[in-house]
Amino acid sequence: MLRCAKKIIACCLAVLCLASVLPQSCFATEGGKLNLQETVYAEGSYGVYNNKNTENGTEPIYEEITVAAAAYTSKENAELKTGEYCGRANAVMWENGEGSVTWRVNTPRAGLYAVALDYCPIEGKGSAIDLGIKIDGEYPFSEASSVTFPRIWKDNSDKMPMDENGDEYTPEISEVFEWSREYFRDVKGNYGNISYEFYFSAGEHTVTVVCNNETVALESIVLLNKKAVPSYAEVAEKYKAAGYKESKSEIKYIQAETPYRKSDQTLRAQYDRNSPLTQPFDASHIRYNCIGANAWKYQSQWISWEIDVPEDGLYTLGARYRQETIKGFASSRRLTLDGELPFAEAECIDFAYTEDWDLLLFGQENEPYLFYLTAGKHIMRLEVVMGRVSEIVGSLQNVNDTLMKLYRRIITITGTSPDPYRDYSIAESIPDMVEILEEARRILRTEKKNLETVTGNKSVNTSTIQTLLSQVENVIKTPDSLITSARLNSFSSNISSLSSWLLDLKYQPLTIDYFILKAPDDTLPRCNAGFVENFISGFKNFIASFVQQYGISGNSGNKKITIWLS
Repeated sequence: MLRCAKKIIACCLAVLCLASVLPQSCFATEGGKLNLQETVYAEGSYGVYNNKNTENGTEPIYEEITVAAAAYTSKENAELKTGEYCGRANAVMWENGEGSVTWRVNTPRAGLYAVALDYCPIEGKGSAIDLGIKIDGEYPFSEASSVTFPRIWKDNSDKMPMDENGDEYTPEISEVFEWSREYFRDVKGNYGNISYEFYFSAGEHTVTVVCNNETVALESIVLLNKKAVPSYAEVAEKYKAAGYKESKSEIKYIQAETPYRKSDQTLRAQYDRNSPLTQPFDASHIRYNCIGANAWKYQSQWISWEIDVPEDGLYTLGARYRQETIKGFASSRRLTLDGELPFAEAECIDFAYTEDWDLLLFGQENEPYLFYLTAGKHIMRLEVVMGRVSEIVGSLQNVNDTLMKLYRRIITITGTSPDPYRDYSIAESIPDMVEILEEARRILRTEKKNLETVTGNKSVNTSTIQTLLSQVENVIKTPDSLITSARLNSFSSNISSLSSWLLDLKYQPLTIDYFILKAPDDTLPRCNAGFVENFISGFKNFIASFVQQYGISGNSGNKKITIWLS
């Protein structure tokens, strides 16, 4: 009896010792219920920071506070020059692309503020500008240490140059040095591409910008939260109240391969020779007639186009596009006109998966959106965003991180190769193990169903989730069944597979041929050619293959070059 009591006491002490060394904050419970907000985000991440502010009831402040860049109070290892730059009289030019600069900011009210920079790139290495932000000398969360601000590029010609064989080639590009306002924000899509909100108490604070690479000019630091954008229904009511009339202009085509500006120099025109309805098209010569594809898939990349509107009025907008890369998923874009969201729904325009070209009229269900545009030039911009799967991906990523932490807790006890002759009683060694798995099962089931609803596909898109879910369900029934080398390796592999799959979901490739600007009553143009048109095009292409000099490109001349071989 005494020996049995000693064993019980020893086991209790072992569990207490183990609990003292495990990261309990990562697996906290509240009122007996697992609080995933505390378990899923990495310590020090924006997710934890934002959850804390939400729990404290901290509200966003919609007051603009502007600090001139030239009013900095200190600098460290930063080579600065103040003066005129690109039309701004009092700019601060950060010429060495390193170090940090600090400003004092007075916030009259405590709350959450978004922080933006009025900036202009300085000629450098051509890569995006990487900046960090500290509040009162500290990074408030890990993501604040590195946020990219894009450089802006343009094609040097709005027409494709042509070689002596009649084939087009892409024009040279150059950097555009113009002022922009960009927020410190989630550029990787981890939190739905939102602007970060920073907590400031009432009073004086310091804001420090850290330059991680590249040279940049700053005009001002702005604390400003964007106000809620009205819904399309609200905007449509305003159209009616203002008496706006539908345009009667003829349909207008905006060729996507000739953009106005772009955020990445890799976003170049592409050519498609599969459909004779692609504009422009030539069966026997190369014609650059679209843009995007796999080069335009990374979060926060954007392309803009100039639209020449013939008259004031209400128009519909659409695009001929193709997205055949991510089966079952839509590629999403944020649509802005002249730098502003026209309505809340423009935050996410979905381009559904399609194996062939398709024509999308921007709208919801069978109702196209109406856009009021004045006569003259306007700038339309599309930016890569996570779209409708953003919250699903975030939720699944959180569960995935939690399960990986649980796996590490398990192998702390068992090792990666458990002794098959030992009884680990794993559910007793990790008391909240079953609770964590049950909560993970609930979320996996919920998000699997949500994903099936969004994609309309119950097999290909959710198989990775189902594999992990099945194993989680088995472990809940018999926790000790997990404690074998093969099953532990399978558990780790399934978690890693989900993580890799979620990363792939952040890629949003899209190819666009052209945009259409049309009166609401106009009919849509044909999107795909018929059998006869495709046959004739294919036959012409076949004949041209016997005479076209595909191995020769460029203009010949009398200029001689010297080639050295070693």
